[in-house]
Amino acid sequence: MIEQLVEAPSIGRIGEPYYDEKNDRVKYFSTSIFEDRNSIDDEIVRATQIAEDNQASRITMRFITPTGVYMGNEANIALGNGFTGFSLLYYGENNGSRVPDESETMAEDVIIQDIHTKQRNSEKRCPGRYAIVKLEPGNVSEQDIMGLEKLFAEAFTTYTTTLDQESIREMIANNVAYAARDQDGRIVSIAVAERAEFDVEERTFSVAELSEYATKKEHRSQGLAQETTRALLNELMGNTEIIYAESRASHYAVNKVFYNLGFDYRGRLAKHCVLSGDQEVDEQGPYENLNVWSMIGMED
Repeated sequence: MIEQLVEAPSIGRIGEPYYDEKNDRVKYFSTSIFEDRNSIDDEIVRATQIAEDNQASRITMRFITPTGVYMGNEANIALGNGFTGFSLLYYGENNGSRVPDESETMAEDVIIQDIHTKQRNSEKRCPGRYAIVKLEPGNVSEQDIMGLEKLFAEAFTTYTTTLDQESIREMIANNVAYAARDQDGRIVSIAVAERAEFDVEERTFSVAELSEYATKKEHRSQGLAQETTRALLNELMGNTEIIYAESRASHYAVNKVFYNLGFDYRGRLAKHCVLSGDQEVDEQGPYENLNVWSMIGMED
């Protein structure tokens, strides 16, 4: 079993609600199964108290429940394999300073609607001049680390976690990362899967959150994000219960990647975290809305 996470950048701390200062939110990924709405409400009250103690502007919580007990108010993922009949639901609540503008959410709804009018294109491949490689400490040079720092700085104006050279080394050491190298061997695109495996009432539950997507501007529209994601999926599917992504709702291309590869849209997280970069919808303020996409794993 993978060591239970204390506090990972994307998935967060497992098993207890805590205050995430950088994103001014209380975050929670429960390791219990909640059989009824009252038990969920008790946990919401507990998280709300932590938010009040820290003057946090958001709470964001993930619960496993029998399907149909509660749909969640932001997103809901039906589970499979050993958890068939259960759902992973998202509950979120923001104070008045952190409410999305209706024009933003309507424009982001149009993005999702437009994507769903398209035929899934899972066969799209990047040109042969790129090499898709797994990044591991033994094959990543200091030049690669400096290049990745510049790549992330180009892709994101602000980001939910720190993306300096030290954190990039830790990211590669502790997660599954695939990249595209150009003909000169430079990393020009990257996708990362953060994994966690933990016990949920004596059953093993394994998750992978896809994140840290970035492609250099001059190499975009080549299918690199889709190809690196495909490589991630090939590695994750046989040993992961559920694979999901919380993608920027304002950015069309990354949402289209998940749709093309068979992910299902599950909902939206309101002003979820500090994040900004290239976008089709002009979101205001330091926080952005994120779309939840998911795929059931554990295929043979």
